[in-house]
Amino acid sequence: MGSKSAIERVFAAAVVVGVAMEFFSPVPASASASASASASASASASASASTKASTPEQSVPFYPDVVDTLDVDAGRRGVAEDLERGTSFGSFVPLGPEVSAGNDLADLLETTAGLQIHRYGGLGAFASASVRGSTSSQVVVLIDGVPVTSARSGVQNLSLLPLHAFEHAVVRRGAQATAMAGPPSAGTIDLTTANLGPSQLTLATTAGSYGTRAFRGHGSGMVPGTDERVSYLVSTQWTRSDGDYPYLNRFGTPNNPDDDREVDRSNNQFESQSWLAKTSAKLTSSVTLDYAWQQFRRDGGIPGTENLQTESVRETHHRDRHQAGAQWKPKWFGRRDHWGRPSFQLQGFIDHSDDEFSNRDGEVGLGRADTHDETDMKGFLVESRLPFVPWNLELGALHHRQDEEWTPYDRLRDVRGFTRGRETRTTVTSSSWTPGPFRFDAAYRWERNRDNYAGSVVFGQEPEPSSHRVIRHEGAVFGTRWDIVPGFALRANRGKFLRRPTFVELFGTSGVQHGNPELLSESGLQWDVGFVLEPNPFVTWETAYFESRTDDKIVLLQNSQRTVKAFNLDRTWTHGLENRFAMHAPVGPGDLEIETNLTWQEAKDVGQSRTYRGKDLPNLPSYESYGSVGFRTDAWHLAYGVAYRSAAYRDRYNSARKRAPGYALHDATVERDLWKKHLTIRVEVQNATDRQVSDIDGYPLPGRTWIVELISRPLAGVRP
Repeated sequence: MGSKSAIERVFAAAVVVGVAMEFFSPVPASASASASASASASASASASASTKASTPEQSVPFYPDVVDTLDVDAGRRGVAEDLERGTSFGSFVPLGPEVSAGNDLADLLETTAGLQIHRYGGLGAFASASVRGSTSSQVVVLIDGVPVTSARSGVQNLSLLPLHAFEHAVVRRGAQATAMAGPPSAGTIDLTTANLGPSQLTLATTAGSYGTRAFRGHGSGMVPGTDERVSYLVSTQWTRSDGDYPYLNRFGTPNNPDDDREVDRSNNQFESQSWLAKTSAKLTSSVTLDYAWQQFRRDGGIPGTENLQTESVRETHHRDRHQAGAQWKPKWFGRRDHWGRPSFQLQGFIDHSDDEFSNRDGEVGLGRADTHDETDMKGFLVESRLPFVPWNLELGALHHRQDEEWTPYDRLRDVRGFTRGRETRTTVTSSSWTPGPFRFDAAYRWERNRDNYAGSVVFGQEPEPSSHRVIRHEGAVFGTRWDIVPGFALRANRGKFLRRPTFVELFGTSGVQHGNPELLSESGLQWDVGFVLEPNPFVTWETAYFESRTDDKIVLLQNSQRTVKAFNLDRTWTHGLENRFAMHAPVGPGDLEIETNLTWQEAKDVGQSRTYRGKDLPNLPSYESYGSVGFRTDAWHLAYGVAYRSAAYRDRYNSARKRAPGYALHDATVERDLWKKHLTIRVEVQNATDRQVSDIDGYPLPGRTWIVELISRPLAGVRP
């Protein structure tokens, strides 16, 4: 008993000391001076000053000729049910070793309502997500509750996240009235690493079209001699693909079909490896320690656009991440357990990435390039929850700190640029009150950013660092739910969101993207209202209307034939309607599964420009939908799905020749379990009708693709 109390006292002291050091650490003189200057400069505009930099920001000139949390200790069912009972709109996406290696994270997220996926090719190609018409940089990606989105690029490449290392993903859309780390965003994708549990082993091998092949292994268990107090998990995957699928090349003349011909995609091969090692130790009945190590490496070619293919351009990404945590759930003093048990969580992380880009022949962008950039992130997260069960009340608090440094290196000229740094501190307080059929969630967020990259950028010259500046933001988010009758509830949410310019947007990169040091931070207000209908355990119907207004929205626009540049749009307006329907019911010898979703949205430029006012925002279709029907028995699983996307403009002016046509893609899956489910054979066909389509900026997607998998479970008689 004495050792238990000592451990808990040490953990509590560590939390208190860490938070005290964070809040009372001195602010450098340059930062204090910047903050004072900001306060005096914004006295007459306090309503918007909280989202602007502490140094005066200049407006961006207009160019008319230039045509974008989760409780980690909960199981899958608990997380899904908590999401359904909450105030926000979201989706639960199962992941793990059973998911086909012929899919990446973008493929699975694309089936959820309100989420748009933007791709630059097929399997393994760069893919990003946007929520309700936002830019991809407005979406925060988290792993076990800790943000992993980098300030270097601001966009998380979903193809670099090995989905088999994660147990599930929770996608939340719109304002989040809960204590979550990261900036206030248009949406979040919260990934949870695979749960530790009893001994199990899953091995799988995959073969498919265009030279695709993969192998993965996933094993977990309890460490012998620890009375099941210490558990472990190891997961790995290797994937390779030639990516040489045929497509229709129009050679830059979309209105002249005479020169169109089918060619094979070149320089599109890639190879990736990923590892996850995770362990958990239960020291006492209320204290648990966790540690997770992730490593990912990808090496592949960059094929270029539809009509400008490359031969030797390559990119390599290598990432190591260490994350350790401790959870403490003490009991109340005396006999007050009926109040509920509070919880405290402390996590620390270190993240290192190496990115290499080789364009020695100058096939893309302007001129030759060969770079090696290093990104280092470190920080910690402290979170607490205090329930008051008799009052149906829970209070929460969170503090997150993340320090990031990016050091670019030009290997052609042997020039190492100055280290860009950004320090982020976020504090969130939250409350949740459930009086009778109502639930009220509220959160208030304070955010402070400190960086050193406000220096000038001159084409052809290396950018220079600036004195440190401080950028602050604060604001409230509200959410409510009203269970009118059993099975029918109304939801509504409202809050601000914010995004800072990234390193790449400010400084450019690799001769492909020009820097724009005059970029402003984008900010906006979003709200939604809707209902969820669950007349019985087998049927769910959800509908939501959403709306958002964004000031100074940052988008990538083409500024030459071979380069792009980030610009601010002074104001945009987006609104739309989401619908989701799911039915799971026993039929005959098995279970019938039907899921559909339909999203309609209208995203407009409502700024002051007469040229662009009223135009649709680029690469955002008005309609997106997905529907699937499946039938599962004890030995068979059959599934068929259709994804539809309406036409969308690729440019800001909405030119007719830049209008990408709509399309529908059909997928089918057949699974057969053998030998008491120790072995599964899976056959998939993607884009079954062999439709020739392209995604963002005209990057062609693969046609009909076959995937065959063998999944073995030698240590289990049933699926994990």
